[in-house]
Amino acid sequence: MKSSLGTDIILFLSFLIAQILLSNLIDFGPMIFISIYPLYLLTRPKNINPAISMISAFIMGLIIDYFTGDILGINAAAATMIAFIQPYLLSIVLRKSLDEGPGRPGMNELGFSKFCFYIFLGILLHNTAIILLENFSIHLDKYSLIRLFLSLALNLMLAILIEFGIFYKNWR
Repeated sequence: MKSSLGTDIILFLSFLIAQILLSNLIDFGPMIFISIYPLYLLTRPKNINPAISMISAFIMGLIIDYFTGDILGINAAAATMIAFIQPYLLSIVLRKSLDEGPGRPGMNELGFSKFCFYIFLGILLHNTAIILLENFSIHLDKYSLIRLFLSLALNLMLAILIEFGIFYKNWR
């Protein structure tokens, strides 16, 4: 349990620092935003208490909002939503009980196609929440849809590359 908690704390801090650095150093303009922290939230082990998961997601989002200059609460709300729906997304992808599923829903455990679908759904919901909260409306205009799909493509590619490069153990 201690190694799991220690690993989770290290991953939390690593994704937090990486998100802050990427957001502050790389600027694609108003059309694309980079969000790699949903990968951490979506691939947390299933044995973590859901309340602790949502609290840590909220704290991560609030810290990201503060250090990236975003409106306070937007990333916090989107991160908390992702932490809340993560078990439901996983059960949709696995189509079986979470008790039978993997400990950590990563590419190694789910396989490439299921992992890509799972991450696609999670990042789509995250990016949609961010854009709706920034617009303060449930209406998506043409600009918002273009922004959503451009950001979705970049964030999905980054998430797959990070998962493949860091966590995937079966490639040679």
